[in-house]
Amino acid sequence: REAASDIDLTCAVPHWDWEFRHFPRPATLAVARRLADTGAGLIVGHHAHVVQPVERVGDSLVAYGLGDFLGTALARLPWPARIGSIFVVDLSADPATRG
Repeated sequence: REAASDIDLTCAVPHWDWEFRHFPRPATLAVARRLADTGAGLIVGHHAHVVQPVERVGDSLVAYGLGDFLGTALARLPWPARIGSIFVVDLSADPATRG
């Protein structure tokens, strides 16, 4: 943290969790907490291939899984497994609205 004192936002993009599970496992929640505790302000996970929850962990924002951008390659999956998402985050360098 001290070496990164000039950095306004640290982002983490972990490859985690099991495929096709809509809710993160306890181990994944623990990793998210650890990343948040070590200073990651934005955590966007991938690998589950399905949309998973978004939540705040302390001051950090965690998107556990965004699904597949163009849907999964497996055509016979039910609709919840074929939905993807795009996560948009607005950032500001203005000291009044930083973050």
